[in-house]
Amino acid sequence: MSCFRVPAAVCNDIERECCNFWWGNEGDRKLMHWSSWKNLCAPKSKGGVGFRRLESFNRALLAKQAWRLIKFPNSLVARLLKGRYYRNGDMMDAIPPCNASFSWRSICWGGGLLRKGIRWRIGNGTGVRAFVDPWIPMEGGGGRGSGSEGDGVRVADFLRDDGGWNQQKLESSFLPHEVAAVLNIDRESRKEEDVRFWRYDEKGRYTVKSGYLLETGFYDGHDSTSSSETKRWWSHIWNINVPPKVRVFMWRATSNFIPTHENLKK
Repeated sequence: MSCFRVPAAVCNDIERECCNFWWGNEGDRKLMHWSSWKNLCAPKSKGGVGFRRLESFNRALLAKQAWRLIKFPNSLVARLLKGRYYRNGDMMDAIPPCNASFSWRSICWGGGLLRKGIRWRIGNGTGVRAFVDPWIPMEGGGGRGSGSEGDGVRVADFLRDDGGWNQQKLESSFLPHEVAAVLNIDRESRKEEDVRFWRYDEKGRYTVKSGYLLETGFYDGHDSTSSSETKRWWSHIWNINVPPKVRVFMWRATSNFIPTHENLKK
C-alpha cells in the first residue's frame, strides 16, 4: 500500500469483510450492523473504534513517498523520476502522462493529499512563486496570493534590500487580509533558502497519521473545551484495566449500540 494505489473495489471488499467480522454473522446470515463503517473508522477519541479506511490510508502512505521526493531531491530515485517525469518543473506540479508507470501515477495520487497541507517557509523568497505556490499563512485558504501576475513573480520581488517586506508593493498586488498575513510572517534570515513544511504537524514534517486524519476529515487541529472533555471520556473507557471484550461492551453501551427493546423497535 505504500508503493502502489490499491483499487477502490479491493479496499471496499476488505472493509466489508472486516465490518461483517466485527458485528458477527451466523453462517450465511449477517447480524445487525449497529453503526456504519465510517463511524467505526473514527478515532477512539471521537467515539469510534479506530479501524482504518483503507483507501484513505493508502493515499496517506503514498503521500509519504511524494514527501520524500521533495525533501530528498538528490536521492537516486528522486533524480531518476525527475529526469523522467518533471525534468524542468517541480514534483508538486507534475501531471502523470498517459504512458506513466503505475508506481508514478500512484505517487502523484498521493501527492494530491500532500498539496492540501504543504506550505512554504519564506527565506530569501527566490524559490517561491507568489501567486502559484502556497506560502501565505491563512486559515482555511489556499495560502496563495490572489493576484493574476502569473508564475514568474517571486516572493523575493516583494522584499526590500534589507530583508523586510515592501508594504507598498504588497498592497498593490494583494488583498488587505493577505497583506496583513504576509506582514506577520516571521522570517529568519534573508540568506536562508525557502523550505517546504507540512502545516498539520508541529515539527513541519509530514506524517502518515496526520495525512490520514486530514484525508478522512478527522483532523481537528486545536480542540475546543467540549472536544477535550469528550476525548478524556473515551480515553478513560478504552484505558480501563479490564478485559478487551468488557471495554468493547462499554463502548457499545455508551454509543447506544445495545439490542434493547427500545432500540429494536426503531
